[in-house]
Amino acid sequence: MAKIVPNYTFEQGSLRVCIFSCKTPDTPVIYMHDMDGYGRQVLPFLAGKYPKFNLVTITVPGDLWSHILAPWDTPQGFPPYVACTGGAPEYLKTLVEEIIPHAESLLPPLSWRGIAGYSLGGLFAIYAMCQTELFDRVASASGSLWYPGFETWFMHHLPLKLPKSVYFSSSRDEYDSTNPFLAPVQRTTEFIETWLNRHHVQTTLVLNPGN
Repeated sequence: MAKIVPNYTFEQGSLRVCIFSCKTPDTPVIYMHDMDGYGRQVLPFLAGKYPKFNLVTITVPGDLWSHILAPWDTPQGFPPYVACTGGAPEYLKTLVEEIIPHAESLLPPLSWRGIAGYSLGGLFAIYAMCQTELFDRVASASGSLWYPGFETWFMHHLPLKLPKSVYFSSSRDEYDSTNPFLAPVQRTTEFIETWLNRHHVQTTLVLNPGN
């Protein structure tokens, strides 16, 4: 596969922002948080179905992943593989006030804006949906919806603007997990999806084999 090179890049603190522009007016932009720059790998998979779109990847260093995308601290006693510190409120302000304006100054006029992410990036996408009106479409791919207290938080922080559509995915093993730290995935996902459906938001839930 040929190397995929961004049209523009810039640094935002410890984050690296890469802009892949189709250079066509009235096209959408997707903001995607990733580690190790894997976000650009979605481009060839989407190009056949959506030939004209813009992608902005925001690469988060591994040592910050469990901080800037996490809405609050996990309680004491959580094992290291799921322990997080809550930097998302502060980071969301940076995304909205600095990263997005800078990125969109380099893009053609847009038709709509979406946000996507995997794991904690997927959790952050749902969190952002409830904290800002900027995003018309949301994708939470294997999102960390096990996050302690997230279902209750959602009930008290409903989306500021209803999105056009929301995509959820999870592995079947994680969705059906009896692990006490992962078990909330199914309940929280179904609660949020049901609420969105009741408010006429199109949703998709995909359960993938394995873990």
